[in-house]
Amino acid sequence: MALIRKSVWWRRYASGALGLISLLGWQGASFKLEHLLKKAIRETGLDDFGPDHFLEPLNILIKDFITHNQTDTLGRFVYSQMILSSLKNRLNLHHVLKKYPEVENVPIHAPLIVIGLPRTGTTFLQGLLSQVSTLRPLQNWETHQLPVPQCLATTQQVQQQLKTAQAQIDGINWLSPEFIKAHELGTMEPEECNPFLMSSFYALLFCQLVYAPDYFQYVFASNFGDSYTLHKKHLQALSFNREEKTWFLKGPAHIASLAQLLVVYPDARIVFTHRNPLECMPSMASLTAMIRMVCLPTQDLKLIGPGMMKHLQQMLDVGYRTRDAWPAASTPFLDITYKKLVSNPVDTVHKILNHFSIPIPNGMDEKLKSYLAKRTQHRHGIHKYSLDEYGLDETELMQNFQRESDLANG
Repeated sequence: MALIRKSVWWRRYASGALGLISLLGWQGASFKLEHLLKKAIRETGLDDFGPDHFLEPLNILIKDFITHNQTDTLGRFVYSQMILSSLKNRLNLHHVLKKYPEVENVPIHAPLIVIGLPRTGTTFLQGLLSQVSTLRPLQNWETHQLPVPQCLATTQQVQQQLKTAQAQIDGINWLSPEFIKAHELGTMEPEECNPFLMSSFYALLFCQLVYAPDYFQYVFASNFGDSYTLHKKHLQALSFNREEKTWFLKGPAHIASLAQLLVVYPDARIVFTHRNPLECMPSMASLTAMIRMVCLPTQDLKLIGPGMMKHLQQMLDVGYRTRDAWPAASTPFLDITYKKLVSNPVDTVHKILNHFSIPIPNGMDEKLKSYLAKRTQHRHGIHKYSLDEYGLDETELMQNFQRESDLANG
C-alpha cells in the first residue's frame, strides 16, 4: 500500500492563485526553453551562455520533469526558478571569463574534497573542516556566481547575492518545514559545490530535486560533459586576487564522476566517508522526500527508496571502479567511518590533515570544540525514518552495498 506524503496545507491555495494569474498572462511557471533563456538574459543583462551544448541536457531535464512528475503550478514555478538560477550562474561566469581572461590562469592546487554516500557524515565533516583556518570553505552565498570576480564585487552586489541565497533557503523551509531537521542551510555556512556543476546542466543533483530518470542516464552516458571544467572556472573566479588557501569542498554526487573530477583536479585529495547502509539509505530517502516536497505536492514514499537505491548503487559502483584503477603508490584517498567521525570528531580532523600533510593551525582544537558545543545533534528536532516507510528491504540493501558496509565497520 502506498504511503502518500502531502506538502504544506497552504500549498493548494498558493498554487491556485498562481494558476489564476497564469490564465491572465503570467509566465512565471513556463517551461518553454526559449522563455527561460530570455528570462535569464533579461534578469542578468547578459546574453552569452558560452558553448551551446548545454541545451541538449537542459531539454532532456525539462522533458523529464514534465513527463515523470505530477506537480502543480507552484511546483512548476519553483523548478523553473531552479533552472533559471543555473542559467544565470552560467551567464555570469562566461561574462567574467570574457571580461577578465586572467581568471583562467589562477591555480587551484590540491583541493581537499569530501565525498561519500549521502547521509554518511559529509555535512558534519564539512562543518568541522570549515573551522580550520588554513582551509578555504565554499559558502552557500558564493555558489551564486557574481558577474565579476569576487574580489572586485561591490558591497551592493554581495548584499544582493546574500539576499538571493537567503530567499532560496527560506523557500525550501517554507515548502518543506521538516527539511531543517535533516539538513540545515545558511547563507554563510559551508555548502556543496553542486551549483557549479549545475551551470553546465550535466549534474546529478537535478535528479534529487524531482524524478528525472532519463536525464540521470543521459548524464552518465555523456561522461558529465564539461561540468568539471566549469566547476574549476567558478573556483578560479572566487580565488582571483585572493590569498591562496587550500580549497575544501563537499559533494556526495562526486562519487559518480570521480574520474572526471580527477582529470580536472589531478592532485585532488579525496576523503571518502562510510556509514552502515541500513542507516544512511533510509535517512537519504527521507531527505529526498523532503527536498522533493518543494516541487511536488504529493509523493508516494514507497517508490522513493527503490529508485534512490538503484541510482546510488550505480553511482557508487562507478566511483569504486575509478578508485580501484588508481595507482596504489599515488592514491589520493582516505577512508573515514561515520562511527569514528561522530565519536571522535577532533581526532578525525587531525587524521585528515596529517594524512594529507596539511599544516595544523594554532588554536584549531579550541575552535573545533567551540563549534561542536554550538552544533549539537537534533537541535532542530529529531529526523525520523525507517526502511519500510520508503520501500527498502534490509537483505537487498546489504547485498547491494556489502563493500560499503565492510568499510563502514572497518
